[in-house]
Amino acid sequence: MWIKDTSVVSCEPKILRKEGTLSIKLGPNHGKEFAIVRESDRRFYVLVVNSPPKEMNSLMSSSEFKKAKSVAINTSTVGFPWEADATNELIFVQPGKYTILISEILESELGGYICTIEYLP
Repeated sequence: MWIKDTSVVSCEPKILRKEGTLSIKLGPNHGKEFAIVRESDRRFYVLVVNSPPKEMNSLMSSSEFKKAKSVAINTSTVGFPWEADATNELIFVQPGKYTILISEILESELGGYICTIEYLP
């Protein structure tokens, strides 16, 4: 179950522009893994995971993320598509809705916390 709870995860601005910065505020017990989904094609980009593949450029370790109070990423940030033979790639390349996922374990039925933004270059 994915929950919108701004006391745990909140995202600003709600409309992200080209060369902008997305600020994510993290409350207590927010989780240790972080991904962004581009809703137009359901492309799932992992930025922080407990056991990253060696090819992945992690934003930080999962233990660092678990302790973080905020994270800022810009529109040139790369993520790792969670699929076979993936390589790091730009996340914000198409306009539209993006969902930020924060969880203890992304690939579980535990769910976690979400916030959504629009990217309008």
